[in-house]
Amino acid sequence: MTIEICVSTGHQYGKFARLPIGKTTPDFHLGFSTSLSWHQLSFYGLLEWVQGVSVYNVPQQWAVFRTYAGILDQSGKPAAQQKPIGYYGWMYGLTTLTPDSYFVQDGSFAKLREVSVSYRFGRDQLARAGFLRSFDAITLTLIGRNLFTFSGYKGYDPEVGSTGGETGSAALARVDGYQYPNFRSFTAAVSVTY
Repeated sequence: MTIEICVSTGHQYGKFARLPIGKTTPDFHLGFSTSLSWHQLSFYGLLEWVQGVSVYNVPQQWAVFRTYAGILDQSGKPAAQQKPIGYYGWMYGLTTLTPDSYFVQDGSFAKLREVSVSYRFGRDQLARAGFLRSFDAITLTLIGRNLFTFSGYKGYDPEVGSTGGETGSAALARVDGYQYPNFRSFTAAVSVTY
């Protein structure tokens, strides 16, 4: 199933045509994970890759309307390539926030979704610490989530969606509408075995 981001355009006879300007279902969505262990040390990593999806970048379109978008800065460009402010105002839609193909961007990404490192202290090691000798094992784990995102998307995070609209699904309505990006988080865990 392919869902397309469409824009309606006026027709000379008063009818409207729906023109696709992007697609919301990816060409593929892959995840790679691995677990490695060496003696008492364990490592786990998860990489996620989404390719061939479009995201409608509303914050950038709004920034163009409010005239503080980075694309408005014409300094450093050759005179022949500089655009007047009105050029970007037209892309906003002037009167309404209508979809424009300029703000529909490639949302393909790869994310280092999770990395964890664990060290297990066994009974032999714990026997040296007087008050810990009654335990069979203690495992210390450090976990990092959403560590890096590799993408050409111009917003904060290409992994966005909206639950409203015709689809009602954030997985299908890939609209960046000022949602918070996925937070990078770090966690420490202690596991005790009796």
